[in-house]
Amino acid sequence: MKICHHCQKKFSDEFSFCPTCGKPLEEEQKVIFCPYCGEALAGEKICPKCHHSLDLNPNPSTNSSQTKVVSDKQPFQISYSTISAALGLLIAFLSLAFIFIPFFKVSLLGDTISDSEGIIYFLTDIFELKDLGLKIPSYISFGFSIITLLALIATFILTLIYFIKSFSSPRYTRHTLSFATLSVFTFLAFYFFQKTCFWGSLASLSTAGIIYIVLCVLLLIMAIILYAYVNVQKIHWKTYTTHLIIGCCGFLFILLSFVFFSKEPYKISIESEIHDRVYNVISTIYLEDKTFGTILYSILPLYTILGFGMAFYFIQLLFEFQSPAKSVKNVGNIIAGIFIFFSIGQFVLIILSSNNLYKFLIEDLNQTDYSMELTFISSLNYIYSILSLVFNILVCCAWYVWMILEKKLGKPKQQAIQNQIV
Repeated sequence: MKICHHCQKKFSDEFSFCPTCGKPLEEEQKVIFCPYCGEALAGEKICPKCHHSLDLNPNPSTNSSQTKVVSDKQPFQISYSTISAALGLLIAFLSLAFIFIPFFKVSLLGDTISDSEGIIYFLTDIFELKDLGLKIPSYISFGFSIITLLALIATFILTLIYFIKSFSSPRYTRHTLSFATLSVFTFLAFYFFQKTCFWGSLASLSTAGIIYIVLCVLLLIMAIILYAYVNVQKIHWKTYTTHLIIGCCGFLFILLSFVFFSKEPYKISIESEIHDRVYNVISTIYLEDKTFGTILYSILPLYTILGFGMAFYFIQLLFEFQSPAKSVKNVGNIIAGIFIFFSIGQFVLIILSSNNLYKFLIEDLNQTDYSMELTFISSLNYIYSILSLVFNILVCCAWYVWMILEKKLGKPKQQAIQNQIV
């Protein structure tokens, strides 16, 4: 059997070049490991890592106490790969733990107007908003909270399973980091969804929420560095550099998109001698226009899931040292297409619904009988929604640019056939 060290696939001896990537094939060799530290050896008599003396071809008649039979299986050890998997498990645990810690607060003019809340508030007390006169669809918030909680539990269990498997094989470390990253994006999706639904710019992360984000970012960076160090020989640097640039840019675009949209989808400001009013949350649209409001609340969960699904795919590129499988690319293409479709649809709905709300408020002011002549200044803008749409378009552009670059960087099968002929 021959093996391609570029795409890690095995082929029969009749092939000289890899049919997939065109790289020359080499004879498959059994990898032996140091019995002391588990380092892969290439025939050395002294381990380059732990410096123990080894005898890879022991003489059976020799009774020396230093003669060691080297197994073709890696012994149990705490390696860099295992540490990387442990960091992933810690991230998943923090995501599940911090969702119950009060990480969400609502402030007005710098003063906190409600206690910081965790997911328990959105599972129980969210229905009390109706008793306070806010007739908003609390069941949507409740349903999204249930989905978030189940997703965090599932990701933690899967991360734990693959962490245990990582002791037997380093290849499971990647799965551990993938599910750990998914748990972080589940947490962020929950935060931005609740913020956008009801409070807009009034809502923000509490101190506990900020600590969680900082911890997870640091742990994830450390885990990726350790994982890359372990697999440094497998890295195709030209491809991986492209993955780093596209992955970081794509994730940054998505994060900025949700930051802008959750802050202020639209803004209606009315200034008069009596009082000034500002309307900038989706819940106001729902109160005045049930049709547009219901559609917006129905689209928002899918839009949020698709957005952070794209973010997950971009961050996955940081774990891909070579070109990913074709199925991964196809699923990413589908998600990117649906995401931009929802982004444009949501933008159009925001414009239409905010214009209807603006007209309704102006007519209401004109029809109100005041004791004195009242003049007012009104304005409507949706600059943050425009910025959000622009970044969403950049997200899809980044994804499809990466797909084009993948085709140019990867060597087609025709090249392998030509090499065979030569």
